[in-house]
Amino acid sequence: MTEDPERAADALVALARARGGEDNVTVIVYGVPVPGVSRALAGTIVLALLILVAVAGAMGALLVTPAGGPAASPAPTATESASPEPTTSPSIAPTPSASP
Repeated sequence: MTEDPERAADALVALARARGGEDNVTVIVYGVPVPGVSRALAGTIVLALLILVAVAGAMGALLVTPAGGPAASPAPTATESASPEPTTSPSIAPTPSASP
């Protein structure tokens, strides 16, 4: 109807009388307070907060991950090494020494 409660009540009484109501016409009008923030603005704010949380999470994940990525263990490589030369074992038997 209209935004003014008094005008809305008058319009409802006029409608009741036009449809045959002669007396005992009672009208109760309740004015609902208008919210301070529209639904569209509230939806936009919620969407912006969700995007902000997603971006902050992605940045946090980037900060926690090392720059080069996870450290990989070095791959084993085949290297040739020279075989050691055979050595003679010391003998257990004593060697003769010159007597004085």
